[in-house]
Amino acid sequence: PGGSVETDKKSFNIELDWIEDQDINGYETLNLNNCYQDPSFLREFIFEKLSRNYIPATQVNFVKLMINDQDWGIYPNVQQLDKKHADQWFFDDECTRWRAEDPNSEAPGCGSPGGGGPGGGGPGGGGPNFGAGTSSLNYLGNDSINYLDHYTLKKSYVDNPWNALVEACFAIENVENFDDSYTYLNEYLDVDATLWHLANEIIFSDDDSYINKGGMDYYVYYDKYNERILPIEYDGNTVFGNINWSPFYNENNSDFALLNKLLATPELRQRYLAHFRTILSDCFDSNYINGLIDYYANFINQSVFDDPQKIYTYAEFLSEVEDLKDYFSQRNS
Repeated sequence: PGGSVETDKKSFNIELDWIEDQDINGYETLNLNNCYQDPSFLREFIFEKLSRNYIPATQVNFVKLMINDQDWGIYPNVQQLDKKHADQWFFDDECTRWRAEDPNSEAPGCGSPGGGGPGGGGPGGGGPNFGAGTSSLNYLGNDSINYLDHYTLKKSYVDNPWNALVEACFAIENVENFDDSYTYLNEYLDVDATLWHLANEIIFSDDDSYINKGGMDYYVYYDKYNERILPIEYDGNTVFGNINWSPFYNENNSDFALLNKLLATPELRQRYLAHFRTILSDCFDSNYINGLIDYYANFINQSVFDDPQKIYTYAEFLSEVEDLKDYFSQRNS
């Protein structure tokens, strides 16, 4: 990773494709996160666990990695954004998938199941706006060629997949022009899933996200069964940081089309706030969240202590666990 930390504990994206039909419990890809900037090993793990109550978030577990019989320590393993992930959340697993990034970039940001490896591989690339205003589901005109430099089409199962993306961006841009905004927009964008996505990202202050960077560090799925798109979270290794983000973070910034357009529509704003309150009530009770953090901290405690490759000390692990509890307490307030 970059910065001042030197370590041999790299992140790994492992494809089990050398031997035909090889898998681990049905999964063919492992995304092992080295937890750069996270001495607790828990940020992405806890975040995904909580998020799966509200959005199509990835599964996570812990892996002890051995390389040529050498102990490489503990890693969070983050599910790949692939057909298997789609099958677990949608009626049709053939979800067309875009990653919000410039397909011509030689150095896309680190940290992504389904993209350039697992979360936490080190600081990402890109410019200061990370494509906000272009790949943030902004309407760039009716010609799909205008979108090709701002989204990378990872997988498609339909003819002319870009049409669905363009139509959804147009609907988002014009949502305020329709009396029944929810019904109109919901034909092109899964509105409720999108509002859950926004609330989830903001309340847990996900630094690498649509709501903060705009046009990077999120995916777009086209739900083939319902014929509409929705944003998909990934790269959650830098969550639980900012305690001060407003529920209306970036709503006045037109570059962030979902926040700017949807939260300006009263009906959608109230639905969004209802979701926000639900997550606050569910996840920020001190007894609940401290118990959850302690449970998983205790679960990995010995493995972290024994990890010969860990980037941070065991004392830093213990301190960071307490910092996570402090975050939830302060964010709740």
